[in-house]
Amino acid sequence: MFQSLLDYELHMRYAADGTLLQRKYIQNNAVKHKVDYIADKEYHNDTLEYIHHGQGRMIKHIATWQYEYSITDHLGNVRATFCDLNGNGIISNNERRSRLDYYTFGLEHYNPYTATEYSASKNQYRYGGKN
Repeated sequence: MFQSLLDYELHMRYAADGTLLQRKYIQNNAVKHKVDYIADKEYHNDTLEYIHHGQGRMIKHIATWQYEYSITDHLGNVRATFCDLNGNGIISNNERRSRLDYYTFGLEHYNPYTATEYSASKNQYRYGGKN
């Protein structure tokens, strides 16, 4: 998305209760990228990208929406994500999106599933469920 975040000025807007509403990445007084958080929906440059739900999120894939499910541990950290692409109720290798293991301070262990996570929409809400 960006060459380097150091090249951009970050503006964030919050609600009175501390909920993040918007992030803007600005360069040379022009908005380069904008993310709006409205309830459980996430808009990137005014286009709906994700709808978060209790078990994961919905991702827009071409003209349809796909459900992506997350398995979390007792702390709320995402440990595995999967998506039933063909709707047969069986999760095969190509339907596993990621498997994550963490050190005690939050750094991820390297494993093959992390390296090959579905590239179209990487999940930013993994450790502690926070972005």
